[in-house]
Amino acid sequence: MKFKLLILFLLSIINNEVRGQLIDDVSQLRTNLNQKSFRFYYDNDFFSASDQYYTQGINLEFQSPQLQKNPLDHLLLYYRSQYTIHGISLEHNVFTPSSIRHTEILYGDYPYSAYLILKSFVRSYNFSKESALSSAISIGVIGPAAFGGEMQTGIHHALNNLPPLGWKHQIKNDLIVNYQLVYEKNVIHSPGHLILAGIGEAHLGTLYDKLNTGIEFHIGKFNEQNVVKNKFEFTLYGQSELSYHFYDATKQGGVFTSNNDYTLVDDEIKKITLENKIGLLVRLNKIQLEYFQSFNTKEIALGVKHNYGGISIGYFF
Repeated sequence: MKFKLLILFLLSIINNEVRGQLIDDVSQLRTNLNQKSFRFYYDNDFFSASDQYYTQGINLEFQSPQLQKNPLDHLLLYYRSQYTIHGISLEHNVFTPSSIRHTEILYGDYPYSAYLILKSFVRSYNFSKESALSSAISIGVIGPAAFGGEMQTGIHHALNNLPPLGWKHQIKNDLIVNYQLVYEKNVIHSPGHLILAGIGEAHLGTLYDKLNTGIEFHIGKFNEQNVVKNKFEFTLYGQSELSYHFYDATKQGGVFTSNNDYTLVDDEIKKITLENKIGLLVRLNKIQLEYFQSFNTKEIALGVKHNYGGISIGYFF
């Protein structure tokens, strides 16, 4: 019965047209329970042969027990008497319309936007109840101060591609302060080989206001509660989340600035989206590699589905 449920879930991932998720270093999906590590994530729709909407994401993540002294840690919710992982990350995400070959505004399309945030996060686990409670607070900026246009132009120049032409119309500078809370509960669990878990997630702040619910799976050969060196591990993972969007600064502009050249209004944004991702994690000794593909439903009324991929590399001390 357990494996029938898993097969049905895998088939739903393959057959649905779904929306991908931005870099997420809070959920247990990509978590290996090392107390100290460094990871680099890179998302790009180049992996799916496109250049639109969420077009690039870069994340540098560091986790260490010493980070529990971080003052922002006092604002985070987690199981304080259970196993915890404390971390920080620097994240840069870039968004463009469906075509970057126009100097004029493409009305009804995604605005040019980019944001740069510093995130403080904690993941915590209650192994007896097979649940995880994690939270994060992000502080940063959206707009030209995030240097999204300069980065995309530089990459296109290095690859001898045509430059993006519409960044002068990007969303203006504004402050980002956002809070994220994630609860996960195992539904099916075969230690070291299979996890099927439910997810509940909330985002609140000046970047995103949204609620998510969904399911995720891990299947393979992996270590859960401690670190075993000199051992090969692999995990095939997937995640499917249904989201309700109240507000999105990358489409609607920041909270404190109103003089944007162009933003989308509430009626032009799809309130309900479905997110799916499938990928593979491989670990050998202290090195972990990842590749994934993500598939997106429409995020805006006049938009289309959108796919992107990503890679990551981690080192565990």
